[in-house]
Amino acid sequence: MLVLYWKFHQYVIVTILSAFDDCVNHNMIKPHLKHLKRIALVIGLLLLVWLIFRGFQYLGGGAGKEAEDSVFHTPVEVVTVRLGDIPVQVRAFGSLVAVDAGEVSAEIAGQIDNILFEEGQFVEQGALLIHLDSAIYEANLKSAEAEAALSLVNYERTSQLVERGAQSQENLDIAAAELASREADVAIRQAELNKTSLVAPFEGHLGARRISLGNYVAPGDPLVSIVNQKILKIDYSVPEYYLRRLAVGQTVELTTSAFPNQVFTGTVDFIAPMVSEATRSITIRALVSNEEEVLSPGLSVQVTHALGRVDQALLLPEEALVATLEGQIVYRVVNDRAVSTRVMVGSRVDGVAQITDGLERGDRVVIGGQQKIRDGSMVEIIPSAPMAMLPDQE
Repeated sequence: MLVLYWKFHQYVIVTILSAFDDCVNHNMIKPHLKHLKRIALVIGLLLLVWLIFRGFQYLGGGAGKEAEDSVFHTPVEVVTVRLGDIPVQVRAFGSLVAVDAGEVSAEIAGQIDNILFEEGQFVEQGALLIHLDSAIYEANLKSAEAEAALSLVNYERTSQLVERGAQSQENLDIAAAELASREADVAIRQAELNKTSLVAPFEGHLGARRISLGNYVAPGDPLVSIVNQKILKIDYSVPEYYLRRLAVGQTVELTTSAFPNQVFTGTVDFIAPMVSEATRSITIRALVSNEEEVLSPGLSVQVTHALGRVDQALLLPEEALVATLEGQIVYRVVNDRAVSTRVMVGSRVDGVAQITDGLERGDRVVIGGQQKIRDGSMVEIIPSAPMAMLPDQE
């Protein structure tokens, strides 16, 4: 039809131009030839424009409608949003840290004259680890003890003279003060001598030593590390939304890739008194008993913190969620079209997500074929396996 339409208009234009040429050849309008040629050219252009316009009208009214009727519908699988009960669980990642861990260091300067431990050895609290050369400190202690003994004799003599009236009470007070000063000096010298023996501050395993016999150490120099692996802790954060559900003493579960088939338990020991303004989250600390020393400090773990249950929650398979820069979205199916909808996700358990905002019960949501559609795409619903994990509870 379009070809015939074009041929007809082409015939009209050719006929007009031929008639014009005949008039010119017979000198009928020769005086006005210049003006008539311009008029003929304008008429021809107008007819060409009209022809093109009518052609587009034909395409828009006929072929366009046929194209619209043949729009491809992307096959997708959908699930209906249902109500159900779901455990409230918060998952977080972190690293285990020993409650008691640190470096054994010297409090006084000295030369090492004895090392009494092996690397990796387990030691009890108070076990002697390193001894420094104590000759100078022993001599200082003896000198202080001698001066203290002399002060004691002087005090006793002055006391007897005061009783006889041969000395004043003031002299006795001076002697008492002198004696107290010398005794304090003895205590200082004794403490310095004691510090030449470095002991374990708590029970635990020793690390690699950083010293050798004969090394001179200064106060604060780290000599060997010690860590108690029997009690570990982990700090993690949960959104402020769960604040009212948090309590000290709650049980948490820990899993790690190092032991994929084991679940470890811990107890909430501390809840931060303030919510972080930067992250809108709360810091929690859980203690983990590790008497068998299976776990090690520094190990990465996933924490699952159980916070009760939510009844009659909107539930959706996690596979329906699509992550974007703005957050999680799903595709609802409305009148055979995909509608991008932003949602807020609560708890997630065993592949099921709680939807706290964005959907209503009964909404149909795409769970298969999201990668082939976008907002506004025409879709065709195909049968999918029933979602047994989403019971519809009245």
